[in-house]
Amino acid sequence: MSAVKSGHAHPRFGEADLGSALETPTGAVGYGEGTYNRLQTLRSSAVGVLKHSLKETNVRLKSVLGLDFMPGPNDLCKNCTQLDLNKLIFSEVPSTDLPLGSVFSIKRTARDCGLCWLVIRHIQKLKLTFDGLPDSKIKCTLDGYQYGYQALNVEGEKKRIINHFYIRFKSTEEDPPYAETSYLTPLKLRPCSYPLPKIEDFYDSKGTDLHPRPFGARTMRPNFDIALLRTWQATCKNCHSSKCESPEWLGENEYPRKLRLIDVIDMCVVDAPINCSYFALSYVWGQDNSRQSTLTKATLNAMAKFGGIGPKQYNLPKTVSDAVRLTRESGERYLWVDALCIIQDDEVDMACQIAQMDLIYARAALTVIAGFGDSCEAGLPHIYGKRRDVSLDHIQISENFGLAMEPYFGLFEKPIEPCRWKHRGWTYQELLLSRRAVLFLKDQVYWKCECSFWMEDFRMEPCGLNEPETFLDLEDCFQTFQPVATAKFCLGQFPQLVWNYWHDRELTYAEDIKKAFVGIQMRMEFVCGLTLHWGLPRVPFDKALVWTNSTSADPREISSRVALDDGCYYEVPIPSWSWMAWSPLPCYTPSPWPESDEELLQPEEYRVLEFYSVSIGGKYAPISIIRHLDEHKEEKIVNWYETIKNSSKPAPCWMEDNSNVPYVLESQEPFHHSGHIAFWTSCARVRIGHNVVEYMTEEKSEKHKYIDEPFAVVDSQSNCIGYYSNYGGVFFTEGGFDLDLIVITRDRCSDGLLELMDDLGLGEEDIGSKGDKYDVHVMEVEWIDQAKGIAKKRAGGGWIYEGTWMQLDREWKFVTLH
Repeated sequence: MSAVKSGHAHPRFGEADLGSALETPTGAVGYGEGTYNRLQTLRSSAVGVLKHSLKETNVRLKSVLGLDFMPGPNDLCKNCTQLDLNKLIFSEVPSTDLPLGSVFSIKRTARDCGLCWLVIRHIQKLKLTFDGLPDSKIKCTLDGYQYGYQALNVEGEKKRIINHFYIRFKSTEEDPPYAETSYLTPLKLRPCSYPLPKIEDFYDSKGTDLHPRPFGARTMRPNFDIALLRTWQATCKNCHSSKCESPEWLGENEYPRKLRLIDVIDMCVVDAPINCSYFALSYVWGQDNSRQSTLTKATLNAMAKFGGIGPKQYNLPKTVSDAVRLTRESGERYLWVDALCIIQDDEVDMACQIAQMDLIYARAALTVIAGFGDSCEAGLPHIYGKRRDVSLDHIQISENFGLAMEPYFGLFEKPIEPCRWKHRGWTYQELLLSRRAVLFLKDQVYWKCECSFWMEDFRMEPCGLNEPETFLDLEDCFQTFQPVATAKFCLGQFPQLVWNYWHDRELTYAEDIKKAFVGIQMRMEFVCGLTLHWGLPRVPFDKALVWTNSTSADPREISSRVALDDGCYYEVPIPSWSWMAWSPLPCYTPSPWPESDEELLQPEEYRVLEFYSVSIGGKYAPISIIRHLDEHKEEKIVNWYETIKNSSKPAPCWMEDNSNVPYVLESQEPFHHSGHIAFWTSCARVRIGHNVVEYMTEEKSEKHKYIDEPFAVVDSQSNCIGYYSNYGGVFFTEGGFDLDLIVITRDRCSDGLLELMDDLGLGEEDIGSKGDKYDVHVMEVEWIDQAKGIAKKRAGGGWIYEGTWMQLDREWKFVTLH
């Protein structure tokens, strides 16, 4: 009797393969006809059972996922057909608030309409309940929003004709609490080519573009393909040329000095070859630094040997080892990682490398950003780890076009928001200083350079030099990367740079606040031709002092190390007048801060205060020192304040003589900063009372009163003589309170303030020197010795009408502020 053959294929999850898995064994001789018939009966029974089981499984699966129906190709209901989605995609003016019907009606047509099916699919995926309201009470609308550019048209002009769509949900209930309630879970739909292309359709293994398409969504691979990274690199190099290779904010001959790199071939730490190409890694260490391999004085020689950081010597953290592998597979030899390229226990080397952090990241051919996970063991997602789900719900709306559902990250949540990397203080400058970066985030991999922002699941990269970039509003994806209209690192960007740096970010060591900003500071100094003084531009220093904080907390008592010419250091407390001393810092929005550098550096129509830095020896040095190009294009060092003082600008009516400054530093003397500043200014003590505003209720003809801001400035008889608005969190006490204020700068009132002044009946006493109305920006201080003008700290800030200030009992004082 012959043996039954082995090696039959295992049954697959499909009915077509069921029979082949149960074929009668060949060579089954001697069984007899009865035995054979019984085997056939058994086979048929088994097939029937498996078919029934498969059918039941599919029914249950489709029921759970809401896939118990699927519209046919190009199927749309009557209502959706009338929208003409194909035309809306290419409309130059996006349409908004187009009705799709109620959720009830959409459910009824979802079996035969692709768009309605996507809406119901979205509701089921997110398990939306709409506060338990009936489906008939929830209406859906479609809004188009402009997303990009298509290729050049026949006239050679760009046409913004690619629109994406939001589908929004809103209650039609007329009674509270759900009347006109909007539900912030919109469905986003992206246009795409149809059939939906795969990402590998666009390039080959070498990164060469194979199948260019004008735009559209595309499905990703389960793991990120390095060939796509090569495509991005080549496209950036070919299409952006010098814009990304040599941006204006980077000097032609600026390169980092005494740089160490990881040789990913020999697996050791080496001195960087002159002007070599390398990748840089931006990541987080995590709370437990014991897993982080570091370069120290003790390990330097060992790590510099061949294989010195290989697996036999060190078990590198997964993020670092993934970056090493990515660098090697990308064809690069060198990688910069802070933990392995800076001697962590050598203060001199640490200071040298931190001071040139701007050049380290700016000169990197590519910065690899590990933007997901909370430690150095998280690795680079989507590339060497777990495979991801790349399914993409989409429908066909015409012969060649379709719509694909955009991934949903959660309410108010962006792809970058959940990661620890985004909330670390050091990482902001690492991204900002990078000419090119690849970001590994939780959903997919992104590309960012000086000109573009690209992603895996949507075609945005141009096909060639003649195709314009697909435009993307970065605010829609990453609020941190919001583009600005002005040049990078220009003076007009300063408030936004500080806000992005310190808003919602943290440092393990509070005293690193200055170090983690030094890269941005160095680029600003290169671009603007002026230096920063404790995080504030030296010009216009008065406006830079008018920063805001909305908390009543005291400044932090932290110090910063200042280097001397001989290589020694001394500790200086971070001054209270600098934003660096405060945490949290919600915003930095000086109200008199123009966007253009030209406007900021132009002398005002009035004279301003002159500020001095105070040395630890009690000498004074003017702060307003800048580099200036004269008429012969030669660079000179000038005192910006002197150009104003000598230009016959009128002084404000409250300003007196400020030329008597003791112990002014001679130009050749060494100067060791104490962190204190000194200046002549106008001082006054004010009484803050209640600003009572009357209003009428809509329901009843009754007058009500409430305390409003700005607070009232009152005289000794509690009569209101003006108004004061505080930028910090002042708790109003019963009966009012006293404040010691000093003037910092002067500015024209905004339109809103002018309207308020008119409403309050403030008139001629507030007229400025040129017929305009002004306010003065003041700082609240706490005195150490008021008679000598020594202030312990900045306690708050605000503005007060100039006319009000002139009515106060003022004193012209030389103030030293710690």
